[in-house]
Amino acid sequence: MSKLQKGRSVYISAIAKLLCPIGVSLFGLFGLVGVCIAQSKQSYEIINRLPQHHESRYHHPHVAPDGDLIAYCVANDGWNKSTIWTFDVQTGRRIKLTESDSTATIGDVLPRFSPDTKHIAFVSDRNGECHLWIVPVKGGRARQLTQQSINPRQGGSGVWDSRFSWSPDGRRIVFSHGSNELSNLYTLDVESGELVQVTNLPGRNRFPDWGSDGQTILYVRQLKNIAEYRTLNIETRVETKVQVEFDGAGSYAEWSPNMKWFVFQRMTASGFSTYITSYENGKTYRLGPQGYMSWGPTWDNSGDTVMFHSMRFSGPMILHDGESGTSEPILKGFYPIGRKWASWSPDGRYFAFNRIAYAESGRADTALYVVSVSDKQVRRVDSTKIRDDNFKSQSPGWMSTHGRLVSLCGIGEDSEICSVDTSGSHRVILTESKFEKSELRGAECGFGRG
Repeated sequence: MSKLQKGRSVYISAIAKLLCPIGVSLFGLFGLVGVCIAQSKQSYEIINRLPQHHESRYHHPHVAPDGDLIAYCVANDGWNKSTIWTFDVQTGRRIKLTESDSTATIGDVLPRFSPDTKHIAFVSDRNGECHLWIVPVKGGRARQLTQQSINPRQGGSGVWDSRFSWSPDGRRIVFSHGSNELSNLYTLDVESGELVQVTNLPGRNRFPDWGSDGQTILYVRQLKNIAEYRTLNIETRVETKVQVEFDGAGSYAEWSPNMKWFVFQRMTASGFSTYITSYENGKTYRLGPQGYMSWGPTWDNSGDTVMFHSMRFSGPMILHDGESGTSEPILKGFYPIGRKWASWSPDGRYFAFNRIAYAESGRADTALYVVSVSDKQVRRVDSTKIRDDNFKSQSPGWMSTHGRLVSLCGIGEDSEICSVDTSGSHRVILTESKFEKSELRGAECGFGRG
């Protein structure tokens, strides 16, 4: 944020609380992991944060098949620079399985125990490429499984699209690979490295989970604007649409051990939410309290318990005047996107921000907003095209001599740099190119692009 000479600042009042209305939930709360037992409505911490992790996040846990170990990620730079750790539920012993790699941005994430609990596979963007890796549970050298980079993306490594699943016998791993427009499912033999493409379908086919019967893989197909859950019989290659109670699909689906249910995460008005669906009839229930984000669902071996991490990271946007010491709420329930999310106009009369607002249907409205300091009015001035990406600077730029904003606008499937005045009445398209653009920033002569 800029323009602090006026003594004003804008910040988010974040609220975090452990709640558990149903089942047992595993929470990653500002770096803490704990469980909440429904019967007593009490919560307690099972993985306390180490002193050296006081600014780190613990995220994306996975429970071993025997229930004795939990694998989790420790991120040391926002959600970046993650390493893989294990926690022994009985003894409290921790083992750091991977070391931070200077060539990685996101690091080592999405750990998954092998069925025999002897190894953990994970995804990493070491050396700037996305690959599957494996490491012994007791510690040792990590080994790269894939030979070619998977899920290359413009402006990103595709790490979070690379969710994978072990076969029940532990011999193979299924994952998706492709581009932003086309991806398919592949199996990889862990020992021999043999790679087999198992789908050849249009659209993006991803987020696979291998069922306990050894034959049925659950995955998401997205074709244009239509997303749905489907199953694939790995032996016959027959695919079937899965009945779900609402339109669309989510991500990171996982079968229950008896394959009667599956859980998944889906973007909603309050961010990611966790759902459970009956495979037999498609009946779907939302897990966790309203107004709280939750994601990364996983089952314990009994099939009686769904675990996920959840937190509430939203609150009012507040304008604080440093001269008078007064504070005034501007927006309720605001969730900031990006490392930097707001910018002041050069004259200090306005501040602007991008916001992704989700309806209960999951439909997103991505737009540029301007707030007038004099009357505290919030105005939606233009639609924008930014990603829900907390790793980037998402603040709009200002053209210092013209009183206009610069932001990313959607022109068809492409993003272009546009300028607009604070009323939103006059948009000017400044670029014409097919490249993905991000991280605008202000400059003396106008604007810059990262």
